[in-house]
Amino acid sequence: MPTVFGNGNGVPPTNGINLVYNAGTSGAADHRFATADGSYAGAACLRSLWTDGNPTMSASVNAIRVNANLRGKPAIIVQGRADALVPINHALRPYLGANQLAEGNKSQLALYEVMNGQHFDAFLSVAGFRYALHSGALLQPSGAESALNLMWVHLKNNAPLPPSQVPHGSTAGAAPALTAANLPAISATPGANAITVSGGAVNVPE
Repeated sequence: MPTVFGNGNGVPPTNGINLVYNAGTSGAADHRFATADGSYAGAACLRSLWTDGNPTMSASVNAIRVNANLRGKPAIIVQGRADALVPINHALRPYLGANQLAEGNKSQLALYEVMNGQHFDAFLSVAGFRYALHSGALLQPSGAESALNLMWVHLKNNAPLPPSQVPHGSTAGAAPALTAANLPAISATPGANAITVSGGAVNVPE
């Protein structure tokens, strides 16, 4: 489990773990290529272990279920609002709400939701794709690197982490040059762009 959490990329097959379908025409094989339909029967069987309440599956999920209690540790989560792989309503936002319920005022979690940011920034160079999202929303320079720098200063100099917020960059639908002027800034005083939490309910500004 620690190895998967440390080295896994979140998209199976990962870290040496694969789903194998035994009933393919060529015998046991990677489920994606075992049959013409990607071994749908195998995927449906795996899914039924959860939907039918298989006790082993339930116990395995409960063993790694998060409780969002960071015990006062400073943390930053950065996610793009346009994430097409991990829906933001199923990841970053509910975690923030759960953390507030678990830690209350002791929480040091900051959440930065990058406007128009994707999960697939590496694909923005593909013709047509980069125009759907402005390049100022790239998570790597505007979110990840900024967050790492903010955490470093916090740990080194005890500077407070900027509060949870929605950094806004340039106009959506355009593809401006990737310069500092077009990158969303994480502000120490986000004002109307601040994300707030009350009673576990997360309020995210447009």
